[in-house]
Amino acid sequence: MSEGDDVYSRFAENLARTERMSRSALNAYRSALLRRIVSFAHASAPFYRDRLAPLFRNGDTPDLQRWREVPILRRTDIERDIDRINPAALPPDIGEVTIRRSSGTTGASGMTFRICAPVRIADACMMQRLYRWWGYDDAAPMASIRHYTMNDRNFPNGKVEMQWSYPGRPAPHYSLDLHTSAANMIAWLLRHRPRYLLTFPSVARSLPVTPMPGGSRNSDSKELSRSARL
Repeated sequence: MSEGDDVYSRFAENLARTERMSRSALNAYRSALLRRIVSFAHASAPFYRDRLAPLFRNGDTPDLQRWREVPILRRTDIERDIDRINPAALPPDIGEVTIRRSSGTTGASGMTFRICAPVRIADACMMQRLYRWWGYDDAAPMASIRHYTMNDRNFPNGKVEMQWSYPGRPAPHYSLDLHTSAANMIAWLLRHRPRYLLTFPSVARSLPVTPMPGGSRNSDSKELSRSARL
């Protein structure tokens, strides 16, 4: 087992262990994690040294009872102060840091951000939990209609990969850029016939009401898995 697999297994086991905790036990577990991360942010990033100051009025241990005094982080803060938000140094257990670009709330005008190995592992674990809760078959084909920064998922072909669940069994993953007409999206979906569709709610709502050739209306996917960036 690789180091990444071991971290994934431990995170997945811990997620399963904590997901049905009592409210009091979950609050205690969450508070311990919050104290650790806000202490790091307060000590390592100039932006958070100022932003989290209400939590540290009484000393070096954060007072989470003052959480409501911390201003909400807004998009404009990130755009204006990203250099002050990024910490000067990272702990060694963070692993490799890579650069990603967000599609943004509207699927356009995204921003660049950094992501580390534990975050990618946590994302995979939580997606696996979603699949488990809702009885997804990770060997069934999935289609995704999203915003992509690479220009390799355009109609009529899109892109085909051989896995969508990580870790998971091989299964076709069809992806298409959302800058495609609804009629062409439907034609693309009818050609591939995925069991699941991952897209924005606005796209999912438009498909069943889009007239098809001959006047029919059809989304023809067995299940819609709606994903919105808030």
